[in-house]
Amino acid sequence: IQLFEVGSIFAWKNKKDNTRVTRKVYIQKARKNVKTQEMAFLSTYVGFNSKNEKQEIYIAGWDKEQSNNCYMEIGNELATSDKLKGKYKESYGKITWLKDGSFIKPLSREARKTGDGTNPSVGIIDEYHAHKTSEIYDVINSGIVARKEPLMIIITTAGFDLSHPCYK
Repeated sequence: IQLFEVGSIFAWKNKKDNTRVTRKVYIQKARKNVKTQEMAFLSTYVGFNSKNEKQEIYIAGWDKEQSNNCYMEIGNELATSDKLKGKYKESYGKITWLKDGSFIKPLSREARKTGDGTNPSVGIIDEYHAHKTSEIYDVINSGIVARKEPLMIIITTAGFDLSHPCYK
């Protein structure tokens, strides 16, 4: 993530309660510009730095393969970090922090896991231009309302369908 993006997401705080000002982020970058790795880093950062509440971080692609790309990148990042060894576990398609139970989980419409009934603190909508409907976005967006510092990130490359909601 470029420095200005991270600053825009995490550094601006409300003076009253010290909560994050930025709640929704739209990032559009050209192909092969490490978007997936950036979202993996961001997911890990939020999960490991939870202060007051258990974090539920969902990575949502339209299909299972897209959702798993970022999830697998998170696994790669964690596996290569000596400092993080023994601080998380991975099982049943979910990475869980042992400290407080915060977790990261992939979702996809194809796998019939769209996030219904979840309480996301962070929702990452990956390759939004490829989503056929706003179904997954809507479910995650409606679930984050109960969080003190929710964060919705929409990340995509340019698509070919200019009538897609991400261009409006």
